[in-house]
Amino acid sequence: MSKSYEEDYDSPTSSRSSVSAGLLNSEDVNKDFPLVAPRKRWITPARVHLAALYTILLVFTLQALKTWFSKPVDISLGNLYTPAKEVIEYEEIDFTWNFWDKGEYMGFPTDEKDKMWSDLYNFGTSGIPNEEAKKLPYPTVPVPDEPDKSLVMLDVWHQLHCLNTIRRMMYPERWPEIWTKHDDGTINYDTVEMLHIDHCIDHIRQTLQCFSDTAPTSFFYHPTKGNNPSPWGTHMCKNFDNLKEWSVERQIVHFSMHDKLGTGKKHDDFEIKPKGSGYGGSAKDVEGLRFEDVTEAREELGEVKIHM
Repeated sequence: MSKSYEEDYDSPTSSRSSVSAGLLNSEDVNKDFPLVAPRKRWITPARVHLAALYTILLVFTLQALKTWFSKPVDISLGNLYTPAKEVIEYEEIDFTWNFWDKGEYMGFPTDEKDKMWSDLYNFGTSGIPNEEAKKLPYPTVPVPDEPDKSLVMLDVWHQLHCLNTIRRMMYPERWPEIWTKHDDGTINYDTVEMLHIDHCIDHIRQTLQCFSDTAPTSFFYHPTKGNNPSPWGTHMCKNFDNLKEWSVERQIVHFSMHDKLGTGKKHDDFEIKPKGSGYGGSAKDVEGLRFEDVTEAREELGEVKIHM
């Protein structure tokens, strides 16, 4: 036999080596077939819920910002301070025509109608903390018997009072004392009441010019009367109820105009002394009430004016 036994049959050692060589090496396995960790799912119920929550919060935030920035800003006072600033809100109001069909505040006065007018402003004198009063453009006085508060009044109540005063002037049958006549029957315009009415007319004039409502008025065509201003109009208005509620909550009920501080008695210098049949006497007969006195007081207040 040309081949030896060893050639025909490998030894156990050589046989094991051959088998081992035939098997895949672990390094080769890792090289040719790298182990990959199973991927985790990115979309999970928890993440879906979280994303939905963030989306809802974002929508509400954007809506709130839109509402805030689109809300009309009260620029009527400029940099002037008003203690009622936090309650000022705007709303669109359609004015009523009230020409042929009279509104509830129109027509010949009655007790009920007079009360409606008075209820528009008869709560107007308010008390505010002294710290707030320091921010007013002009100094004010303490509330009688409440030294920690100061007197203030929103001017809208003064304006409504003036308008009601002018309304009363239209009805001498109901308020005959407004009209005082001379012996020859002519009207006496030199009375305190006439001075008051003159003041009210001019105060309302200044108010209208100051605010200068720019809401547009449309026109309509009538076959026989031609072009006419429309009886309908939309205006941007301050919420009146908010301002009324603010004033009612701060109303000073134990106060009347020209009171001495804490006494409930009127200042002697401004007490009206009636003379003859004149209502309240002549404007010249009001003791101590001189134009020069008012001018001097106004100038003194101007010197101590508080600027923001």
